[in-house]
Amino acid sequence: MPRYPYLDDDTPFTANSLNTRFDVLAGALNVLRVDAFAEKALNTVHVPSVVANIITSETPAARVETPTHSGAPFVIDAGGYTLASPRVPEDEGVTVTLTEALTLSRTTDATQPTALMVLANAEVKQFRDIEVIYGYNENPLVSGITLNEYTWDATLVLVFESSVGARATLYRTERQVSPRVTISTGGNTGTPAVAGVKPGTLKLFGRIPMSPLRDIPGDGPDGPVYQQFDHKTYQDVAIRTVVTAADIALMGIADIAKVHIGFLSGNNKSYTVQRANITAVPLLVEVV
Repeated sequence: MPRYPYLDDDTPFTANSLNTRFDVLAGALNVLRVDAFAEKALNTVHVPSVVANIITSETPAARVETPTHSGAPFVIDAGGYTLASPRVPEDEGVTVTLTEALTLSRTTDATQPTALMVLANAEVKQFRDIEVIYGYNENPLVSGITLNEYTWDATLVLVFESSVGARATLYRTERQVSPRVTISTGGNTGTPAVAGVKPGTLKLFGRIPMSPLRDIPGDGPDGPVYQQFDHKTYQDVAIRTVVTAADIALMGIADIAKVHIGFLSGNNKSYTVQRANITAVPLLVEVV
């Protein structure tokens, strides 16, 4: 369609001037093809797209790292990992590779994205290496397990990798997960003065986990086992963020070629994760 001649400041507002513009518009409309009015006819020719090259699990396998054991949870041994350098299990579906490395900056090329929307999810299934807590040593009384809903035992965060392999964490995407256990107020004052109980034998002070018995009835050979308690959590963790060129500069990398989900634990807890996925959506609109 030819450019519609808009009115300029020096154009006289007369019938002849307006008719000229209507004639140009009518001529342009008359040459439109029938398929321009078909279903879904409004494409990027008519309405500019705000997204380009969406990268999801539906794209070619080369772009998305697939789990080595599909559907099964994988173990996060969080010991030694930090927020600056979390664990990135690349073969477990928690990495996505973009179709091209993005700097998220442009001058005149309108096809270059200026922002990257990232939608990531991972389900923390359960915590591992859990011990049973006893109230005191003599004539033991079972109090619960070594999980505490007031602690942050699992941490998820987005990690970005450049085209040369440099990695950096975007700290604002950090998400914390606490176990879903019931907490007792017992022990808030330290070792209780109970007749017949040896002083100072409580193993845990403050709020004591008192999770209800679940899963397995009865005791193990040495007493209760942690599987009898509420040690599973099944918490879906969602990370939603929009990354700009300013974020790339802040992270100190040149561009973004891959997006990872990184895992760690503030308390060195081990846990299992399942059903992790990432969607990356390059945006063609300016994000402020």
